[in-house]
Amino acid sequence: MWFKNLQLFRLLENPPTEVDVLEEALAKQAFRDCGSLEFSTEGWVSPLGLGGETLVHAVGGFQLVCACRQEKLLPPSVVGELVAAEVLELERQQGGRRLPRRDRQAVKEGIVNRLLPAALPKNRRTWMVIDPRGGWLWIDSSSRARAEEQVTLLRESLGSLRVVPPEASVSPASRLSRWLAGEGLPEAFALGDQCELRDPLEQHRVVRCRGLDLAEEEVQAHLAAGMQATRLALNWHDRVAFTVDAELSIRGLQFLDEVRDQLQDVVAETDAERFDADFAIMSHELASLVPELLEGFGIQRPT
Repeated sequence: MWFKNLQLFRLLENPPTEVDVLEEALAKQAFRDCGSLEFSTEGWVSPLGLGGETLVHAVGGFQLVCACRQEKLLPPSVVGELVAAEVLELERQQGGRRLPRRDRQAVKEGIVNRLLPAALPKNRRTWMVIDPRGGWLWIDSSSRARAEEQVTLLRESLGSLRVVPPEASVSPASRLSRWLAGEGLPEAFALGDQCELRDPLEQHRVVRCRGLDLAEEEVQAHLAAGMQATRLALNWHDRVAFTVDAELSIRGLQFLDEVRDQLQDVVAETDAERFDADFAIMSHELASLVPELLEGFGIQRPT
C-alpha cells in the first residue's frame, strides 16, 4: 500500500473519526456494477481489495478508504462508423435529403443504447487517506480534477465536508524557481534530477530536463532568461523522492531505502499484517513530509 501521487486538501472540518460511523456513511453509496443502460457508476469499495469486508481501514489514527468508478468502454470510432452508416441509409431512403441534426443525434443515442448492454466495463480505483490529526485529506491521483471528483463523492456520502486545496502565500512557481536557483531551499530537502520550466509570458515555451544536475549552467541559463520552474524534483531526508508542481500536486512518489528498510524489522505473518505495516509506515512518512513541504510555500500547519 504505497501511494504514487498525492493531491492535498485541507480539512476545514473533521469528518467522523469513529470508524463505525464513517463505515455506515460510506455504505449508503457502496459501489455497484453498471446497469445494462448505464455508462458509469461510482461508489465505495474495501481498500483492502476484493477480499476486504470493510469500507474503512484505520491504522494509527489514519483512515484509508477507496472509491471505485466503473465505465463502459464504447470506442468513439466504432460508434461513429455505425452512426455514419445508419445515417447514410436513412438519407438514401429519403432521396438523398440530408438528415436533420436532431435526427442524427437520435440515431447515435439509439446505437449507444443497443451497444451498452454488451459493452465491457472498466474499473478505476482511487485510494484516499483521512488524517484527522494533521487536518489533511490525501488522494492518490495525478489529476487534480479527478481528485476533486473523489472529494465530491466523499462529501455526498458524509452529507457535508468542508475542504480546500492548499493555498500558498507566495507564488509556487516563484518559490520553485528560487529553489532551483539554489536560494532558500528548506534544509530537509535536496534537488532531484528533473524539472520543467515555462516562459510566464508565452506558456507554450516549455523546457523539460530529466536526469541532469539541475545546478548545471544550461539549466540555470533558462532561469536567467526569465523562465520559471513549474515542476521540480525533490528529495526529502533521503527518505522520499517526488516532484512537486506549481499547483502543489505531488507526483512520482518514491519511498527510498531508509523507509523500505523499516519493513525488515516488522514481524508480519499474513498479507493483512504486511498491508497494515506498509500503510502505517507510509502514513507516518507523509504526515511528516507534507507539512514540511507546504511550510516551504508559506502554508502553515492547521491549528
